[in-house]
Amino acid sequence: MGEGLGVGVIGLGFMGRTHLSAYATAARAGQPNRVVAVSDSNPGVADDQSLLADLQDVVMYEDAEALIADSRVDVISICTPTDSHVPLACAALEAGKHALVEKPLALTVAEVEILAQSAAQAGEDGLVCMPAMCMRYWPGWDWLAEEVRTGGLKNPVSVSFSRRSARPTWGGGFYDDSSRCGGVLFDLHVHDADFILHVFGPPATVEVGGTDDHTTTTYRWESGLQVSAEALWSPDPDYSFFMGYAAEFEGCSVDWSFDRDPRLLVQRGGKAQDVPLSPGDGYEGEVAAFLKAVGDGSTPPTTVHEAVALTAMLEAEARSFQTGEPITL
Repeated sequence: MGEGLGVGVIGLGFMGRTHLSAYATAARAGQPNRVVAVSDSNPGVADDQSLLADLQDVVMYEDAEALIADSRVDVISICTPTDSHVPLACAALEAGKHALVEKPLALTVAEVEILAQSAAQAGEDGLVCMPAMCMRYWPGWDWLAEEVRTGGLKNPVSVSFSRRSARPTWGGGFYDDSSRCGGVLFDLHVHDADFILHVFGPPATVEVGGTDDHTTTTYRWESGLQVSAEALWSPDPDYSFFMGYAAEFEGCSVDWSFDRDPRLLVQRGGKAQDVPLSPGDGYEGEVAAFLKAVGDGSTPPTTVHEAVALTAMLEAEARSFQTGEPITL
């Protein structure tokens, strides 16, 4: 197989560079791939020496379409502003490339459905289009999902998630325009919303309160289960990032905290025990899963069809925030 799949990355901001690192990790772990092309519309990227040092012998395009047309590129990571995700992903699939698309795919169900249709057609030709929902692959979060799925954790009583960070200041004003980024609900909270939908299934109602930059969503199921998820963009540029969850199940409680070692603790009978976790992070996990699906010719573990349901739920959350009322799904 030689050097394996040729990788192209469109968008070289924080997420694009994170994808570059994840592909390198995958290659070291035995998934042959090599970054052959990158693209960014910002001419200043070409002067970033710390980035260029890692991109020797890699073609740098300003034009994303030129990267998509590069015959050496087999798979493409799309790490650009949200409003470009769907057109770029559709173009990549039409050009015969596999696509890993950053979250959120788009801000409306109608837009995501355009990509879902394109992905379904491309899938008939063996192409993979996968939303980059990294929390499903994050060590300790994947554990929770599997324990719930297999019944290792039974009868959830209460579950809460929290995700907090400094308000993003990069992106040339992109994050100041909620009509483009979707605000804290679509850009930050989306991680927990996807994970909740993935683990617990569609809720009966959603209810959102708070402010533009600090929201709490309450999900309720007909079974009586209630799950909350807090999302905060702090105005303090030095605010330390945090994410975590805490949950009560029959006979035990579990909690995962980003700023603690060990991160995952399970408490039973008043005794806490840490759970050994695999190394790495969710970005590496999602890239590994994407490359595996490409290599196997299999359906990716995260699908555009699932992203349609996620976007519908987020749209309902946005309506609840605007009206102050719970929304039935």
